[in-house]
Amino acid sequence: MQQKIYQLSVTDETLKCFLHWVEQKSSTANSTYHPAAVRAFYFTLALPSHYSLSRNQTLAISLDSHFSGNLSNDLALDLALTHTLAVALALTPEIFAKRVSALNVALDVNYLLPEDSSLVQLLQILKQELPDKTQERRVLKIWWQTHGQSWTQKLQDLLATHCQIGYNWRFTEEQLQLIQQYWDANSLLVYGLNVASNITPQLRTSIEQSLFLLPSQD
Repeated sequence: MQQKIYQLSVTDETLKCFLHWVEQKSSTANSTYHPAAVRAFYFTLALPSHYSLSRNQTLAISLDSHFSGNLSNDLALDLALTHTLAVALALTPEIFAKRVSALNVALDVNYLLPEDSSLVQLLQILKQELPDKTQERRVLKIWWQTHGQSWTQKLQDLLATHCQIGYNWRFTEEQLQLIQQYWDANSLLVYGLNVASNITPQLRTSIEQSLFLLPSQD
């Protein structure tokens, strides 16, 4: 099963790049979670918000039960900012007046950051660019028609530069199907590890450490 997962991971160049990002991003996490659980977390965090696996933490929790509680600040921040971007990307001029308050609330992530963080200041600048929610619906509609795309792009660029998240991977339907197969195979492997009675601790550790990683080039 592990070899099959490795074969799936190198089937598509975009998936290979995606898994490389998952590894790199996860390695910067300042947490005590199981490394494979962190990789599973970021694997689903970066998927399109409309996709069924997006932000699915089932496998992360299976690998490390601590994921079912409060997330560490850095992971919670990435989750919150990913949600903020998803809200912005889903907005249209017609519904902007109703959702501008939600966008403002989504940007309130200061409690997850040190006071002297440059990201706090940059997010505040973006927040200040948003129009007053008390303005007429027509005015707000025109504002989003005129500025919505550029404002969202600023947010996306900010997340990519400062948090290494928010990338538009432009997955095709075929690639999303491959991602689903890859996820299912990893889930089945973890299930097998959890129910098997004849696996040594060393083998279990070895397999868990390989999850959501590209195969070694050695």
